Amino acid sequence: MRYHWPPRTLGLGPPLNLVTFSPAHRARLGRWALQSIAFAVAAAIVVAAIDRLFFDGETARRTPALDVHPTPPARVAITFIGGLLEELFFRVFFATAVATVVWSALRRIVGARTIHVAAAQWTGTIAAMIFVGVWHVWMVSDPASNDARVLAVNAVGNLLYGWTYWRRGLEMCTLTHGVLNATLYLGMPLLH
Repeated sequence: MRYHWPPRTLGLGPPLNLVTFSPAHRARLGRWALQSIAFAVAAAIVVAAIDRLFFDGETARRTPALDVHPTPPARVAITFIGGLLEELFFRVFFATAVATVVWSALRRIVGARTIHVAAAQWTGTIAAMIFVGVWHVWMVSDPASNDARVLAVNAVGNLLYGWTYWRRGLEMCTLTHGVLNATLYLGMPLLH
């Protein structure tokens, strides 16, 4: 058990300057990047399956075809920029703030010796997942859209992003988010 806060695995490291100058960090970052890409593609397949099985492919139908603006390269750029901005707000600011409050409260209630940091991290992750889902429901603002669908397809990615943030860092979390979104925005139009 780890009893300190913030945890050493907090999603703000290793900074890219440490990775550049440290062979150990560089090797770990490369391995983590490949894992993040694989997890993102797998999660995109899960999202597409959930969409198809439970929502009759509504998400796929609502994703613009590849020959419609924006172009595929623009979609990829948008997904990585959007992913970075969402991760900065929902993970670095919101999930970390919730986890810090939960960790502090649990520490006061049950004592420092019995606190496991993972409880605070998962609380922050789930709170951010709910916040992101509600935010995306509000963004869609289409009465014909199924709110349960929006919440479900966002939940898969956000659980993965939260886990990646706490275990692998902000860089890998942002990579995972971007790859998952790019996979969906380029792959879902093919399901039309």
